[in-house]
Amino acid sequence: LWAELRATPFPSGPTSPNPKLAEIALYDAWLAPLVLAALERGGKLSRHHAGMLETRRQEGNRALWRAAGERGEATRSYVAKLLTIEEELGRLPIDA
Repeated sequence: LWAELRATPFPSGPTSPNPKLAEIALYDAWLAPLVLAALERGGKLSRHHAGMLETRRQEGNRALWRAAGERGEATRSYVAKLLTIEEELGRLPIDA
């Protein structure tokens, strides 16, 4: 799913700053290093990254879905993939 997402163009918008796309881009940029680190660790999370995921889960996804909801199906699909990847990361074993 990660490779598929990386091959998908980021949802575009007008050239003027768009806070909704910025919210999605920030989440994408936050998630990427966690995925890459887990891949480097052979499918395991560091304790630090596991803690980051837990904090993120507690914060919820309302802002992301709100941003995606107003941007159309392509953006909603992109965000859904990001959230699925986050969920899968949370299922990985924690590396000691």
